[in-house]
Amino acid sequence: MSMRKNLLNSFLITVVLGIILCFIYPFFIFLVSNIFFKIQKDGSFLKVQNEIVGSKLIGQEFVSDYYFHSRPSNNSYNTLNSSASNLAPTSKQLLKNVTNYSSDYRKINRLNKNLIIPVDAVTSSASGLDPHITYQNALIQAKRVAIIRKVEVDKINSLVDKHLEKSIILGRPRINVLLLNLDLDQNYPLR
Repeated sequence: MSMRKNLLNSFLITVVLGIILCFIYPFFIFLVSNIFFKIQKDGSFLKVQNEIVGSKLIGQEFVSDYYFHSRPSNNSYNTLNSSASNLAPTSKQLLKNVTNYSSDYRKINRLNKNLIIPVDAVTSSASGLDPHITYQNALIQAKRVAIIRKVEVDKINSLVDKHLEKSIILGRPRINVLLLNLDLDQNYPLR
């Protein structure tokens, strides 16, 4: 095969692949996402009275005692700076962070020193944006929320159970904090 023919074949393959991968494929994905995955494509935003209050997929900070609290975040839930702490298990800074988070968690939830705190309550996720907490974490926080909102703990626990997302393949059951807090406001508003 001549050099000229090889160059022409290479050029044609590049043009054809460029058209397929730069135009046809992205347009196809755009159409599929608009038809079948509209909510996910738009960011899974949740609205209350036509106002966006958050995303089902991205955690946000709740600091008030009358709400369930999310996992700690290394980046203050900033989506532009999503990252893990990258602290090693032997890091003194990690130990300091976990100690501080543990102390705060015990104080906020009025826990004694013997109760084992769930790991997700004192460590951040890999992205720092995890919208979920563990079932155990939610049950511990339910007592505080029930007292503040002047509702029976069993009713708050039922709400937690309602929002329990079971893992399909791997992982533990989890609770989406934003969805739980929105339902909490709807069913048991502050008095």
